[in-house]
This record gives sequence, C-alpha cells and structure tokens, in this order.
Amino acid sequence: MQLQMKVVNLKELGDTLSRISQAIIDPQSGIVDALDKGVMAEIVPQAKRYIYEKFDTSGDFPSAVKTRKINQFRVDVIVERIYAAVQEYGGSFPVTDKQRGFFWAKHMETGDDMWKALALSTTYTIPPRPYLRPAIDDKQQAAIKAAAWELRHTIAKAVR
Repeated sequence: MQLQMKVVNLKELGDTLSRISQAIIDPQSGIVDALDKGVMAEIVPQAKRYIYEKFDTSGDFPSAVKTRKINQFRVDVIVERIYAAVQEYGGSFPVTDKQRGFFWAKHMETGDDMWKALALSTTYTIPPRPYLRPAIDDKQQAAIKAAAWELRHTIAKAVR
C-alpha cells in the first residue's frame, strides 16, 4: 500500500496534515487503538499460551489477560487476577495460623511429608513463573508491526 498525495496548495496540505494529526490522536482510531490491536493480536495470545503451558490450567486465569488503554499514546497489558503478580514474580510469605491448620489437616489426610514441612515452616515461597514478560519479549516486535499496519490504515483514511 502506497500513500500518494497531490499537493495543490499549502492550505490543502495544511488541511490534510491536520486531518492526519487528528486521526492519529483520536482515542477511538488513532495510535492507542492501533497499539491495542497490535498487543491484542500478538502479546495477549502469547501470554495465554504461556499460562496454559506453565500452569496446566483449564481455569479462568488465561481469560484474565487483557489490555487497558491508558491515554491516547499508551496501552498496558493487565491480568485481572489477585494472584497474577505472585505467579509472575514469585514471593515469600509468612504461614498464617489458618494455613498451618490446613497444612496439618492435609498431612493427616494424605500422610504426605510436604504438608508436614509446610505446617512446621514459618514462611513459604512461591517461585516465579513468568508468563507475561516472556510474551512481551517474544512478541513485542510483531505487536509493533501490527500496530504500524493499523496506524497506516488510519492515516490512509484521513488522507482520502
């Protein structure tokens, strides 16, 4: 797709550039919409694939990966689950009395020494299992290309 313009006078050029400028910053069809489409096409599906692989889940965790338009130039990838950041980055947590009771009950039920070890611990650690950062690393360039393609169409419409 080539963009061709015939300039008749400076006023026409100014009007065309003004239309392009307005189209680019329009929150419904401008840069942010192009970015959103690029991220939704490339990064979000990759993050969902990593969640399925790492967590072997059939639950709703993958469906929580979405985008949020922050302003006319920025889109964030969000994961709408309370445990999302802990899964991504890991962390250490104190064992509460309620958890300790649960761990003892599981040990009594199963005889598994893992539950006994957790019941006797003061903290437990959830290892990091990144799914979002690798998806961004793997698909960022593809998302940029998809966004550029979308923005190109927006500019072409503004020139017509």
